[in-house]
Amino acid sequence: MTARKAASFVIILILAMAGLAFGRISYFYWPTSRILPGVVLAPAGRELGGLTREGFDELLARLPRKISLQLEDRIWEAAPADLGFQIDRDLTWQRASLAGRGKVAAALLGRSATILEPAVEFDEEALEAWLESLAGEVYQRPRNASFGPDGEPLPGEEGRRLDLAEAKSSILAAWLGRGPEVLALPMEKLPPQTALADLEPFRGGWKLASYRTSLGSSDSNRVHNIALAAQAVSGVVLPPGGQFSFNETVGPRIKELGFKEAPELIQYRLVPGIGGGICQVSSTLYNAVLLAGLPITERHNHSRPPKYVGPGRDATVVYPGKDFRFVNDTDQPLLLLARLEDDSLEVSLLGPKPMAEQVSLTVEILEEVPFREEEIFDPTLGSGQEEVVEEGSVGLRVRLWRTIQRADGSVRRELVGDDLYPPVSRAVRRGLP
Repeated sequence: MTARKAASFVIILILAMAGLAFGRISYFYWPTSRILPGVVLAPAGRELGGLTREGFDELLARLPRKISLQLEDRIWEAAPADLGFQIDRDLTWQRASLAGRGKVAAALLGRSATILEPAVEFDEEALEAWLESLAGEVYQRPRNASFGPDGEPLPGEEGRRLDLAEAKSSILAAWLGRGPEVLALPMEKLPPQTALADLEPFRGGWKLASYRTSLGSSDSNRVHNIALAAQAVSGVVLPPGGQFSFNETVGPRIKELGFKEAPELIQYRLVPGIGGGICQVSSTLYNAVLLAGLPITERHNHSRPPKYVGPGRDATVVYPGKDFRFVNDTDQPLLLLARLEDDSLEVSLLGPKPMAEQVSLTVEILEEVPFREEEIFDPTLGSGQEEVVEEGSVGLRVRLWRTIQRADGSVRRELVGDDLYPPVSRAVRRGLP
């Protein structure tokens, strides 16, 4: 009888322990109305253990928060609502209420720790566009060491660029409560390519060639783009045998590198485009290089001659496709200088020794092609009324010749370019007859 009682006691004890274990385990395996201890909301580091759905929603209601971005004395606000950023509360609650429930042993020992990433959604394109616009505002291109208008040496200056990836991750984390509400913009330093020491060979040197073009009635954005591209070109030192690439030197024409929207020539017509105007820099450089007698390895003409240079004297560039390239085939290094002054752009090439050749350029017009007139009937105009939509331009086929006279008296005449500028029709809107 004693043995039977002992056996019954053991069975009861085992069942009690099993029930306790089952209850304890089920607590960790099945969702309850409260979040388990040890669940931490990232990236804020907030302990969620014990929170009900109501308390959980109250916590998330305080997120995301508006933050500010600072660079020196400038501040930009980054409001999450403006960029479609929000937390999916239902999905985040589901994750929080299930978090850590499979880690039974660790939970029973009180060592359960689960980091919960909230379920968020935002307008990726809107955030990236906003960051790209911000990057353009804060971008500073490095300035190479160069010479001033009176020949004085000018030291180079460090540039800066917004770290887009770091800025994006920092903003997303700050919206969710990590770190301060005012973030320092993450910037990358950009060193200049040319230092004062690199100018030593050119002190007391010679201006081998230069060319100047007028900025005319350019708007402020176009002038800004020209200045930015000219700054990239100025101070470049090209060693003997070295090749210059305009696209590699200036880089992509994008907002985050400081370029703005301005008129540019696309398919015979002026249309708004990022970086509009920099072809004036490449064309001005092209003419200076021609006058220095250097060989051109790549150059493309526009669809119609620009106003700042004549036909055959232009050089259009499109990143990364159409480039302007030339080679320094001399026995000395060359220094490029570009300067905006008195509503004009001047590009010069300097060398330690004078040029032993005299160079002249001649444009030969081979053919003129008259333009047609396109008539567009517009019922909104009265009879006899008309409106010019596009002024036509004559098509041209031209050749550019370069004549080089050497110090020994010999003369070489070479064909530099054979260009075609198609005619552009004159478009007129007229009222119905």
